[in-house]
Amino acid sequence: MIAVALVTIGDDLSLGAGELAWTVSSLYVAAAVGAPLCGALADYWGPRRVFLLGLGVVVGASVMGGLVDSAPGLIMSRVLLGLGAAVHYPAAMAVIRSVTAAAGRPAAPLIGVVALCGQTTAALGPLVGAALTTAVGWRGIFWVNLPVAALSCALVLTLVPGERPVRARATSGAAGGRRRVDLGGIAAFVATLTAVMVALTLLESRGPWLPWAVGATVAAVGLVLWERRHPTPFLDVRELARNRRLSGTLARAVVTYLAFYTVFYGLPQWAERSGGLTTLGSGALMVPVFVAGAVATVIASRWGSRTDPWRLLVVGSALLAAGGAVLAVGFTDGAPLAVVIVGAVLLGAPNGFNNVGNQLVLQGAVTADRAGAATGMYRTAQYVGAALSAVAVTLVLAPADADPAGAAGARGLGTLVGGVGALLLVLALTTLTTTRRRRLS
Repeated sequence: MIAVALVTIGDDLSLGAGELAWTVSSLYVAAAVGAPLCGALADYWGPRRVFLLGLGVVVGASVMGGLVDSAPGLIMSRVLLGLGAAVHYPAAMAVIRSVTAAAGRPAAPLIGVVALCGQTTAALGPLVGAALTTAVGWRGIFWVNLPVAALSCALVLTLVPGERPVRARATSGAAGGRRRVDLGGIAAFVATLTAVMVALTLLESRGPWLPWAVGATVAAVGLVLWERRHPTPFLDVRELARNRRLSGTLARAVVTYLAFYTVFYGLPQWAERSGGLTTLGSGALMVPVFVAGAVATVIASRWGSRTDPWRLLVVGSALLAAGGAVLAVGFTDGAPLAVVIVGAVLLGAPNGFNNVGNQLVLQGAVTADRAGAATGMYRTAQYVGAALSAVAVTLVLAPADADPAGAAGARGLGTLVGGVGALLLVLALTTLTTTRRRRLS
C-alpha cells in the first residue's frame, strides 16, 4: 500500500528522494535477512507460535509507523514490518505441511490458496492504500494493519492446532546440536547490500559514492570468505559455486524482481508527480497490473506442468520487454486510456510467467532435501531485487521531475524495465535452444 502513498509521505514529512528510497528498501533488507531465519525459528519453536510472534511485531511496527513524524522513525518502523512480515510465509508453509501430513491430504491445494491470497492482496493493496491515503492520510496505511492482524490472530488461534516445539532436534550442519545463527554472515550481507544502495543513491546526487563502492566490495569479499568457513552459513556460497543452475536462477530472480518492483513503486510515483493523476488514480492504475499478474500465474501454473519451464521464462521476458517499450513510448501526458491499460497489463503479466518459471527451474536444480534452503535463498533474492528497485526508481525519476510533459520519467522507467526484459529474453532463448540441442543429440 505504501507505493501509492510515497509522494504524500514525502510532501508531509519533507523527505528527499534518498529518504523515500530507504523508506521502501529498509523493509526488504530486513525481510531478506529475516526470511531464512524465520523458517528455522518455526521449526524450533513451532510455526503457530512464530506466526503469532510475527503478528505482534507487525502490530508494534504499525503503531510506530502511524505515530512517527521523521524519516528515521518511519524507516525503523519499516524495518520492524519487514522482520514481522518475513515470519509469515515460512511459518504458514510449515503449518500447511504439518496439517496436511496429519490429515493425509496433499498440500498443493492449500499452497495454491496461499498464492491466490497473495495475488489478491497485491491487486487490492494499491487501491486500498490510495483510498486510505485520500480519506484519512498516509498514516492510515499503517493503522489498517491493526484490525487485519487481530483477525489473523483470531483465525490462527481458532483454526491452527497447537504444537510442541522441537527444541532438542538436531539440524544439518550443527553436529547433533542446535543450529548456529550465522551473525557474521548476516552482518556482512547487510553491510554489502547497504553499501551498494548508498553508493547508487549518491550517484544521483553526485555525492561521494566511491568510498561506499569500495566498502561494498570489501564487505562482499568478506562475506564470501566468512560464509565458506561457517558450518551453517546464512548465504551458502559453496552451494552457489557448485550448482550453476541454482545460482543462475537466483541471479535471474534478483534482476526480474528489480524490474517488477521498479514498476510497482515507480509507476505510482510517476503517475502522481508527472502523469497528472491523484493518489486514488495512481492506485487504480496498478489494479490491471496485478490482475494481469494473477491471471498469468494461473495460466503459467497449468502450462508449466506439461512444458519446459524455460518456455514460461521466454514468454514472461518477452512480455516484460514489450511492457517496458509501451511504458517508454506511450505513457505521456494525455495518453489514450487504452494505451495505459494495455501497458499496465503487459507490465503485470510477466510476473506470473517469470515467477512460476523460475520456481520450476529452481525445483529442478536442487534435490528434495535442499528444496527448503533453496526456497529461502530465492525469497532473499526477491527481497534484494525489491530493495535495489527503490534506488533504481530514485535514479530514474529524480532527474525527470523537471520535465513538464512527464515523458522523461516514463521513458526512463520503461527503458530500465524493457532493457531487463530484453536481457532476460536473450538468456531464456539461448538456454531453451541449447537444451533442445542437447536433447536431440
